Amino acid sequence: MKTFIKFLLGSILVILTLNNVNAGQQENSSTDLNQIASETGMENIDGKFISVFRNSDRSENFSLYIQISNGIIEISTKNGERYEGTGEIGLDGSFSYSGNSINGYSVDINGRIKGNQLIATHSVNGVTNDMIGVRLFSDHKLTQTNNLASWDQNSEEYGVQYKEIVWVTSKDGTKIAANYFKPISEDIDQKFPTILFINSWAVEKHEYLVQAYQLARQGYLVFSYSARGWGLSQGVVNVAGPKDMEDYRSVVDYIIENLPADANNIGSAGISYGGGMSLLGMAHDTRIKTAVAMSGWTDIQNSLWRNETPSIMGINALLSSGTLTGRTDPILKEMLDNLINYENIEESLIWAGQRSAINYLENYNLRQTPIYISQNLGDEIFVPNPVMDFYARLTGPKKMDLNQGVHATAEIGGLAGLDSYIWNNLNDWFDYWLKGIDNEIMNKPAVSFQMQGEGDGVEIGTDGGIRHNFITYPSEEIESKVYYLSHRKDDWLNNLLRTQGKLKDNPQNKEETNSIRSAVITPLTTGIPVLSEFLDAHFKLPVLTSLVLANRNKSIIWESETLNSDQKIIGIPELNLWVQPTKSEFGLVAYLYEVDKLGIGTLLTHGPFSSHGHNPDQFMNISFELAAIAHKIKAGHKIAIGIDTSDLLFSRVSKTDYDIMLHFSPDQQMTLTLPFLK
Repeated sequence: MKTFIKFLLGSILVILTLNNVNAGQQENSSTDLNQIASETGMENIDGKFISVFRNSDRSENFSLYIQISNGIIEISTKNGERYEGTGEIGLDGSFSYSGNSINGYSVDINGRIKGNQLIATHSVNGVTNDMIGVRLFSDHKLTQTNNLASWDQNSEEYGVQYKEIVWVTSKDGTKIAANYFKPISEDIDQKFPTILFINSWAVEKHEYLVQAYQLARQGYLVFSYSARGWGLSQGVVNVAGPKDMEDYRSVVDYIIENLPADANNIGSAGISYGGGMSLLGMAHDTRIKTAVAMSGWTDIQNSLWRNETPSIMGINALLSSGTLTGRTDPILKEMLDNLINYENIEESLIWAGQRSAINYLENYNLRQTPIYISQNLGDEIFVPNPVMDFYARLTGPKKMDLNQGVHATAEIGGLAGLDSYIWNNLNDWFDYWLKGIDNEIMNKPAVSFQMQGEGDGVEIGTDGGIRHNFITYPSEEIESKVYYLSHRKDDWLNNLLRTQGKLKDNPQNKEETNSIRSAVITPLTTGIPVLSEFLDAHFKLPVLTSLVLANRNKSIIWESETLNSDQKIIGIPELNLWVQPTKSEFGLVAYLYEVDKLGIGTLLTHGPFSSHGHNPDQFMNISFELAAIAHKIKAGHKIAIGIDTSDLLFSRVSKTDYDIMLHFSPDQQMTLTLPFLK
């Protein structure tokens, strides 16, 4: 419940931030700060909060200097003439001031501070004019206290200008909607390190407002845009394809040509769709110095079609959310339907490969581009395995954090402004690579796994639980243990006793077989798609299965001996089988469990396998990975691996029934390989 409340409050904070920033900008979105400063001949005065006012009919403009201290306002003119009076700022940003000049003029100002603007009514000797106020700052930096804008001369943070809507024209004429936060400096020639954010799938450019504002206060120019087909951006969703890459380059062009961006220090970041786009954008645009990918992908084929098994949950999630909040290109449904129906597979794989960072690995390694990756171990949309493989094959500067949670839940707290391990690392990463700050980020262990089953649990978007750190991955601190799968005895007595197959330290020494029959549903299950993984990661509500009661005709289970001590599995399990199906098309799903003394299995991970066009008269050897995990198994418990033929997460390959024979032989060993922490 505490987690839910924190998450809800964070979400409300994001919504309020969006509303406040948008409200402030829309009242005067056309204001050009540089133009007004030039027209009025203003100069910055140290220690003052400078405001340029213009009559509502734009026939006259003048300036006032406003000193704000502890909510009290003092005002003077450009000539240094001080008004004798008092004024106060309310917590909602409203203010009022009444005073007299030394020449006897009475002045009354009433208005409201919104963002970086003053919207006010100005009265001199009873004659009232509606005024537009624009705030230009000298050496004072903006801080925030109880929603009250104040100034602190000793702060190292910048004042910030926000632009709600910017239009970038792409190569084909498509208009891309963007916004930006720009630090305010008295040095008009100052260039700022720049961070480019791209929206997640089904969201748009306002996603990163809270983080963008905080980064801008630290001296970053932060530019966020909605990829084509999302939000106000024109066009249809190109799924990180060639048109998206043209848009990406056009956005970088715009930033360099129109904003005070340091062209030698531009980074790109995003969550989910934005994470994958950031990696791909860096491969297509050498002006991007570094990238941060959070809950992204590196191989669409491996994510949505693992071991030739369509991820029906992932595919449906992409299609339904894309249709609901975006304008998806019909080609997306066509390509994904190909995978589900096993049609035109080569065409779909080419389409997917064009959008997969793994196919640009040589580019990253040639340039030695710094890359930071955050991925969630329970992510069913973009499973961590291909991301981990991509990371292992990178040769440049790199860092990877593997977190408990489902898609994007480790990162979502930071979006709401909550303290976040991932966003803190992102901040340090950009400080090091874009600002050159020696903050020790590159001296810390490069890889971390957030553990499950150890510590106090993991709340949404936090760094709960315990992390195990490694200098590199794969790591010499992790060793593989091979278990040999033995024959399950299926005579009447063993069926009555519900005995299972064994995971043994020694190889199988004779020829034997077991068989299972296909089924749509068995007691072996991943649970409710997405929800079960979410509850497991963040609420300690795992998927539990009574392995003793599992259907022996439609599934088979192998158990280890009882563990004498705690064991930590960190990495990717792999299953190797010898099978003979009765149909040319068949599927398998494997489930890894921690089993307590009552025979109740806690699901740790799973993995699918499908085959299309196999000769039913022959045994075939299949090896496939289960999704990566980081889990502590308690002493006194067992490890178990079970298999059946289908699960709700995956599309069923064959619509008709079939049998699968498993072949145990001294020459054809079946094995489970698990990565244990030494």
